[in-house]
Amino acid sequence: MYVGYSVVDPSGAMLDNGKTTDKDTDYLSPGETQEVEVTWEVTSEASPGNYGYLVKLWDDRQNNGAPDEGLYNELDAIDHSDDNVFEVV
Repeated sequence: MYVGYSVVDPSGAMLDNGKTTDKDTDYLSPGETQEVEVTWEVTSEASPGNYGYLVKLWDDRQNNGAPDEGLYNELDAIDHSDDNVFEVV
């Protein structure tokens, strides 16, 4: 399984630091939990303003790290893309 996430900038663009914002995770049984730390580097191109985020849980990743990789079989999502989660000044 994979946790994929993007930060959403003030214009609504999804930012994923060059497709490097996904993490390989363990498969869990019902009732089990696992913490996954995700980070996003604020680059010099980041626009000032309020940012949100979108996190999705995927069952599979094709190409295993290649530049044109894709995540497949979405299992769940947490969407805070319209929320003011943090601000870049």
